[in-house]
Amino acid sequence: MKVKIVLLRLLELKEFLGKVAMDKYSNELTFTTRYKDVEKVEKEKEEKIVDDAPVKRVELHAHTMMSQMDGITRVDLGKHTCELVSKCIDMGYRGVAITDHNGCQAFPIAYGIISGYNKKIEDPSKHFKGLYGTELTVVDDTVNIVVRSDDRCFDGTTFVVFDTETTGFNAGGSDQMIEIGAVKIIPFILLTSHSHYIVCPKGIVKQLFKRNENSSIFCDLEAIFHFLRHK
Repeated sequence: MKVKIVLLRLLELKEFLGKVAMDKYSNELTFTTRYKDVEKVEKEKEEKIVDDAPVKRVELHAHTMMSQMDGITRVDLGKHTCELVSKCIDMGYRGVAITDHNGCQAFPIAYGIISGYNKKIEDPSKHFKGLYGTELTVVDDTVNIVVRSDDRCFDGTTFVVFDTETTGFNAGGSDQMIEIGAVKIIPFILLTSHSHYIVCPKGIVKQLFKRNENSSIFCDLEAIFHFLRHK
């Protein structure tokens, strides 16, 4: 079976004329061609995107390809190019926020492009602004944290929702729990609520609240869990 295939390699389009047949070694369909059957194809002109809105938007959450698995705007380290910044400048935007996942590798190139562009503009009010941020994964939300779940109907079921405040994220180390709050509810009805500060063994809470002279705001952790069990 003869087929024609067009491939993009090294920014050049190539047209291959050949045949597809079952290879007796790999036991797979294989495309074969000869050198003389390869022809160069003219690349189509890229269509320029125009934003003719009288008031341009400023995107406050955008990713480059430095965001693993979800960024598609190209960043070329060798050529020092960042498609996200260049496209926004070409479309007349006043700025863009770069908020890649768990990293800031695109910042140096983006900053260089923006700085070079602004040097050509005398009026500072017309400078392009780069907003540098990142979308951090603080907690792995793929972990199944619900245990002993069931298919109980939500309506009419009484349950407790509680929240804790800590001095940091190192639960097994130096950080301590400093506050816990809980509400007991039936859907859309608040039955009772409870909130308390907690005395930490290392005195961290007293340091955080040293400006508060009312020492009665501290209570024992045991009393709070007694509330959760019996209220």
